[in-house]
Amino acid sequence: MTEHSVLRCMMPSLPSTVGLAEACAEAHADFSTQTHPFFTHTHMWFSISDRNPIDSTMIKDLEINPEANQAFVTYNNDTRYLYTNIDLDDLFDLVFGNVESLGKWVNDSCKCEGVSCFQVA
Repeated sequence: MTEHSVLRCMMPSLPSTVGLAEACAEAHADFSTQTHPFFTHTHMWFSISDRNPIDSTMIKDLEINPEANQAFVTYNNDTRYLYTNIDLDDLFDLVFGNVESLGKWVNDSCKCEGVSCFQVA
């Protein structure tokens, strides 16, 4: 799934003539580009707090990258973790607001078998 198709899923009314940069600005998405001698690839990170303020006793900030099945979680004690290999359905539940508690989502979707966890300094 490309970044543009993820944005199109999130924003179906986006005209097909809108470029990726405009779509990112429209979706308030942050992105970074990694350059390789043979290709350029963009990784999209969506900050959940850009859409709704985070009101959690556990989570300070939460960013996700549906294309890479990753979540970057900053806990209220300022520790930060990168979780990889998160189920895509769980990520889209988060994107589309089908989650009642961010802490419960992290416990159920990130701290489970098959998901890798790395503490970030």
